[in-house]
Amino acid sequence: MAFAFLMAGERSGSNLLTRMVDAHPQCCGPAPLHALRILAPRLPVYGALDAEPAWQALIEHLLGLWDAKLGPWTTRPSAALLRSVRPRSLAALVRSLYETEARAQGKRLVLVKEVGLHRFVAYLLVHFPQARFIHLVRDPRDVAASWKASPSHRGGVLRAVGRWCEEQAAALQLRAWLGEAGRIHGLRYEDLIARPEHELRAVCRFLGADFHPRMLAFHRQAQTRQMAARADNWRNLDRPLQTGRVGRYRELLSE
Repeated sequence: MAFAFLMAGERSGSNLLTRMVDAHPQCCGPAPLHALRILAPRLPVYGALDAEPAWQALIEHLLGLWDAKLGPWTTRPSAALLRSVRPRSLAALVRSLYETEARAQGKRLVLVKEVGLHRFVAYLLVHFPQARFIHLVRDPRDVAASWKASPSHRGGVLRAVGRWCEEQAAALQLRAWLGEAGRIHGLRYEDLIARPEHELRAVCRFLGADFHPRMLAFHRQAQTRQMAARADNWRNLDRPLQTGRVGRYRELLSE
């Protein structure tokens, strides 16, 4: 099954793009688990995963993240099934979860959305050697304004801009590395809002799928509506595209 990873900073429209892709009949973009962000840096703590206690602990922690996720999935992972995953690695567990979800929906492509994926690019290139990457970027002023208005993001404007700079530096490096091989596609949030069909057609070509008009009706999908009801930061997902989301920094930020 083909995997693509979405590299986008927080408050950059990554959930919007993921829901659009998930609305495609062939593409599965489930709600984020953040398994890589949380568990990959801790892999040295587990030790060798061929030891049963280490493998069991990793699986238990992964299932804990699955239980704590905000967005709905179609499937529920089985601890027994995960214990049988080979090779014994976090990447193999993540692959199993997403492939099971995609197959349950009759889909052949997976889009993984997680925060901070730029920190794990080397890990992803090793364990998902055929994976593609999508880089979504938003005007940092609007990122900062959205971050400041969010009830769950601490640190304010300075933290938002600092994080944005870190993420974009990593993304530019990755685009230089993978661009010639055609394994990374970039788009701007502002263009996605202004001309969604044009941008989504380009995303589909990159993923090897035909555009489907259902992608523009993402807000009508049952799982998207459930997500919008579960978190304040997702409340706009069940609404049509809002052009007013572009340039809001003029109202929310001072000079």
